Amino acid sequence: MILHRDVPFDGVIKKATVKREGIQYMVSLSIDYPFQTPQLPKMVSPDDVIGLDYSQEQLYVDSNGHIAGYTRYHKIMENRQRRMNQSLARKKNHAKTDENGNILYSKNYQKQVRKYQKVMAKVKNKRRDTLHKMTNQITNDYQAV
Repeated sequence: MILHRDVPFDGVIKKATVKREGIQYMVSLSIDYPFQTPQLPKMVSPDDVIGLDYSQEQLYVDSNGHIAGYTRYHKIMENRQRRMNQSLARKKNHAKTDENGNILYSKNYQKQVRKYQKVMAKVKNKRRDTLHKMTNQITNDYQAV
C-alpha cells in the first residue's frame, strides 16, 4: 500500500472510493477534519493576474505570451499508443467472436489488452504529473503576497 500522506488524528473517514486502472486497484479516502482557512487578499493588482488559453499544438498560452509545450515524452507515447491501438485492432479482427460480437477466446488479444491498459495508465499518470507540475509552478509564480 502506498500512503501519500498521513491520515489526520482527528479526521473522520466519510467515504472510500475503489477504482481499477488496468490491473491496479486504487482506494481514495474522503476524510473530514477541522482546519484553518487562510485569509484571502482583498485587492489584487492587475500585474498579479494571468490568463491561460488552451492550445491544441502547445498545451497552453498565457496572457504574457509564454507558450508551454508538451513534453518530449508526450510525442513518444503518442506514437506508442497509435502502434498499440493498431495491433489491438488487428488482433480483435482475427479473434473468434460469438453472434453478439463478443470475443470468445484469444490469448494474444487478451495479452495485448493488458499491455495497452498498462501503457494508457502510464500515459495518464505522466500527463497528470506534468499538468500538476505546471499548475503548481504557475500558482507559485503568481501567488498573492
